[in-house]
Amino acid sequence: MRNISTPVTIEQITEMSPRLKAILIGYLILRSSFLPRIIGAFLLIAGLSYQIDSLANLLSLPLATYSFRDIAMPAGGLGEGPPMLWLLLMGVNPQRWKEQASAVGGGA
Repeated sequence: MRNISTPVTIEQITEMSPRLKAILIGYLILRSSFLPRIIGAFLLIAGLSYQIDSLANLLSLPLATYSFRDIAMPAGGLGEGPPMLWLLLMGVNPQRWKEQASAVGGGA
């Protein structure tokens, strides 16, 4: 447990923001049809493992020394690598993008 005399730093709190971003992007990829859903699932798992690591560091749990190296790092590589590679190698089909946008009513 965290010692009461040890203050929580602003860095410990602000490091949760990118983790939440990974969770939200993973969820959006799961819901979209432009990228494979498995990529969204991997990114969601990576974001959750990052969040668990951040909470363990924030609470100064003994798990904190092991969680990043053993859980968050492999999950992060598995979660953040495939979306980057997919977009670099496959990209997004612009014709399909415009068709779906006009079907929703956006008309791009």
